[in-house]
Amino acid sequence: MASIIAAFAVKDYDTWRSNFDGEGDQRREYGIKGGRVYQDAANPNLVTVVVEGELFDLQAYAGSQDLKDAMAKGGVVGPPQMSFVNEVT
Repeated sequence: MASIIAAFAVKDYDTWRSNFDGEGDQRREYGIKGGRVYQDAANPNLVTVVVEGELFDLQAYAGSQDLKDAMAKGGVVGPPQMSFVNEVT
């Protein structure tokens, strides 16, 4: 199993969260499972998201127009910092 860890700023957390929650079906179409959301302790508009799936699927989603459109709609500010990681057992 692999994950994307994505960190980014948003204009307004509540707006972004509503959009993120509404895009769950789209993420599942890419084979993405789950999604944990974290906020910076000092600034709630700094967000980190962790989603899981197969590395190939995660890479396809990360480079997709679907994700770019969702980020724009949700008010993401600037490009996210993304790390692709593999689970080690």
